[in-house]
Amino acid sequence: MLEVEEQSIWETKDIFKWIDYINATSLLDKNWIFRGQKSVGYDLSTSFYRTLKESLANLDSISLKIDGFYIEKFLVQEFYDKYDNYADITIRNDNITYNDHAYSLLSVMQHYGAPTRLQDWSRCPKIASFFAFDGATLEEDSCVYALNTKVLEDIYWGKIEKKFGLEKSQGRDSYKSDIEFRNQIDSSFGQEDFDLDMSNQTINVFEPLILNKRLRAQKGVFIVPSQPHLTVSDILKHYEIDNGYYQGQSIAKKFIFKKENLINFIKVLTQKEKITHEQMYPGLEGLSLSLKQMVKYNNFTPKIGKEEMEHYMKRLELL
Repeated sequence: MLEVEEQSIWETKDIFKWIDYINATSLLDKNWIFRGQKSVGYDLSTSFYRTLKESLANLDSISLKIDGFYIEKFLVQEFYDKYDNYADITIRNDNITYNDHAYSLLSVMQHYGAPTRLQDWSRCPKIASFFAFDGATLEEDSCVYALNTKVLEDIYWGKIEKKFGLEKSQGRDSYKSDIEFRNQIDSSFGQEDFDLDMSNQTINVFEPLILNKRLRAQKGVFIVPSQPHLTVSDILKHYEIDNGYYQGQSIAKKFIFKKENLINFIKVLTQKEKITHEQMYPGLEGLSLSLKQMVKYNNFTPKIGKEEMEHYMKRLELL
């Protein structure tokens, strides 16, 4: 299949007022997840992908794929061998699958700043907008991406069925009933999978098994590309999505926050919705960042009377 332009994947909507975003996202059910990005021009790349590209910029795509696999494997093993020297958390659990175990390691690594193939998303559209505005400037629009996880899961199992020669709708049933097949799927993270066919690549949704205060506050969930050297955008380009729809089902939306209203968006989010750094990053780091943001955007709740405050809040609702 010919590679399609990235922008044709998404059903886009320009957001000029906060209420427009609230109304649009309120129509989406619990299957949708959200990711905010401070620049509308950024693609959906992972921290591991960006680090890999910087380190191995001169490699061709095949070498990048192979090196990326071994570098990731080394990082995971290095962290696994050493993490309990520095933290009192327990990651080992013999009762979970290999992939879930590896992804749990990666989720902790990501939390502390190591590059991983996991990409942070949220189940809350308001929280995603926080990350869209955080670090955004008046020079370019920011955005929130939204994906339908139910449709993503259907696509994932369809590709698994094709790869293993199963009949349609047998993938999930075979996974539950066939131990050998389940082991094949669950050990895929550790195998040397150098499949170069982009039509076989998938993204999967991972619910973190180890929750910390930050993940809870951010209602966090992860998207996992099937290969560490790929971006989420790379894979979605081969999902036959047309302007946000896959086989008649809505799957991909992009809400574009217009830069000229950035200050108003931030004021509504922090003052009316009460979503700040202090809430998103529990601890002294979040409190300090929240104070910095208040100064940066002159974002103080006005010291006025009850009637004036009610009038002020009504104005915010109209933004």
